[in-house]
Amino acid sequence: MKSPESPRLQAIARVIVARRWWIFAAYLAILPAGIHAAAGVASDNSIASLIVESDPDYRDTRAFQRIFPEGEPVVLMVSAPDPFDPGVITKAADLESLLAGVPGVTPFSALTLYDQIKPGTAATPAGAEAFRRFAGGTDLLRRQGLVGDDFLGLAIDLKAPDGRARDRALSEIDHRVAEIEAKPGAPITVRRVGGP
Repeated sequence: MKSPESPRLQAIARVIVARRWWIFAAYLAILPAGIHAAAGVASDNSIASLIVESDPDYRDTRAFQRIFPEGEPVVLMVSAPDPFDPGVITKAADLESLLAGVPGVTPFSALTLYDQIKPGTAATPAGAEAFRRFAGGTDLLRRQGLVGDDFLGLAIDLKAPDGRARDRALSEIDHRVAEIEAKPGAPITVRRVGGP
């Protein structure tokens, strides 16, 4: 069955086909402007653009974000056969402390949370066992990638104004990771995960 053909549509199609190279050239001419405009579109998936400030969920989320900050995510995994060994905990805490000194870097881990409850006790034998119970007492830390069967996660919020600052921060992170891995004590391997 044939569909009725519109003479008007046929005329438009003939014009497009006859001037296809002019249309293609015009497309190529405006393409860079379109790419530039698209690159400038900001992505805002913050809670503020989704929920009004008077909502209790908004306030709870803001409190959560003060503890788990948003930013360009980098996650370091301090891997060891027993991540709750006091020696591994000591190295993970030392790494977190070293990274806190890098400009634009804010580290956070399950140790950060535990240290707010019982400061400086996680690396002792009794404290390590208590930290193991704390970390295993909820699946939240596991789902956030902060603890696992063979690792302690160290989330890093990386804020850098440009690519050079980001590269300097990442280089400094690598330097400090190598320093901790080479330190005597419990053997660990630090794996890197994340966008940068």
